[in-house]
Amino acid sequence: MVVDSEEHVRLLYNEELRDAGYFSVVLVETPFRLMERIASEKPDIIIIGVRLLDYDPWVVLADIRKNFPHTEIIFNTSREEYWPLAREMGVRHFARKSSNLSDLLKEIGSIIENDLFVS
Repeated sequence: MVVDSEEHVRLLYNEELRDAGYFSVVLVETPFRLMERIASEKPDIIIIGVRLLDYDPWVVLADIRKNFPHTEIIFNTSREEYWPLAREMGVRHFARKSSNLSDLLKEIGSIIENDLFVS
């Protein structure tokens, strides 16, 4: 699941993730009703960043952690100064937001390789 307010980012990530073989990509523009979407879609990984339109990303992260503690989150932002706070909130995976998705794909691969999914 990709949560990002920028349409061009969602479309790029969708294309690149599908090209990399991840065929089940859910795109979410806004955290509005996100908990319901996560409950219904049951994503293995949520890719989320800091810029979420009118939503506080820290509140959104806290809600995801509280309601879906075993869902892997990749915090996706070029602002590395936010990474320590996200880490304190239970996020274990980070990728630098860029049009080059190598960091992101590496993190996804790491999650899959280490079988970090909890059924």
